Amino acid sequence: ELEEAGITVVMTRADDSGLYQEQDRNKKMADLKARCRLAEQQGAALVVSIHQNSYHDGSVRGPQVFYYKASEEGRQLAESIQEAFEPVTPYNRTPKANDNYYLLLHTPCPAAIVECGFLSCPEEAALLGTEEYQQKLAEAIAGGIQAYQAKSGSGPLSAEAGWAIMEPRNRLGKLSKETVWTGWNI
Repeated sequence: ELEEAGITVVMTRADDSGLYQEQDRNKKMADLKARCRLAEQQGAALVVSIHQNSYHDGSVRGPQVFYYKASEEGRQLAESIQEAFEPVTPYNRTPKANDNYYLLLHTPCPAAIVECGFLSCPEEAALLGTEEYQQKLAEAIAGGIQAYQAKSGSGPLSAEAGWAIMEPRNRLGKLSKETVWTGWNI
């Protein structure tokens, strides 16, 4: 959907492998640094990192988008994506500012971490495992990105502007091949 709109999409991975070397002592940190480096190398206009959430209370549910608290552009991106989830689920949450997520702090452009739902909520975990719901989430995220782009007045984003779309490493299933997130594992 984003590529059809003329937006260049750069995926960090197409499978469940990390962006680290086997010899790295702290693989999680090496992976995070590699994602930030990729965004910088690609000249990304924005970064969207897609994940699934978990919480000790199994009744907590709904997508939630995080942004760096000192980034007005990040807040606007998060709000646009969060608003795009409204028709998808009645359990919509509000975007949340953060000041310590590595990816939000170290990307050279507006960034958002998108938590598509809570795996700790059995009903939502079941939904997240279906291709139909994954498609709705993918379309909402793409719509939110496009709404942000339209609101920001930055003009069309293309290869010259660059985009980096990040994806998670969870194992619940794959989005359909009709989306730009082909191979995105949630």
